[in-house]
Amino acid sequence: MIQELETLEEFRDALRRELPIVITDTTGRNHFHQSPWACGHVLEDNFRTKVIENGRRNGSYFAATSFGEAQDRWPSLTRCF
Repeated sequence: MIQELETLEEFRDALRRELPIVITDTTGRNHFHQSPWACGHVLEDNFRTKVIENGRRNGSYFAATSFGEAQDRWPSLTRCF
């Protein structure tokens, strides 16, 4: 399951459910965050800016169930540790 996170409520729910999150960027630098609730790169303010304020022009956030599933969709995906 890969689900685009389009609202603050969806983002918060994904964090609460401890789902991995993929952050895509128009530069092609897409990152998989296995533990986004513990990662300094996955912040509500960053989500708000990229998704809500900028209307996903520069990328998006997605909840995913596994790295393999996400890598099938984004072959150049890198892991954030």
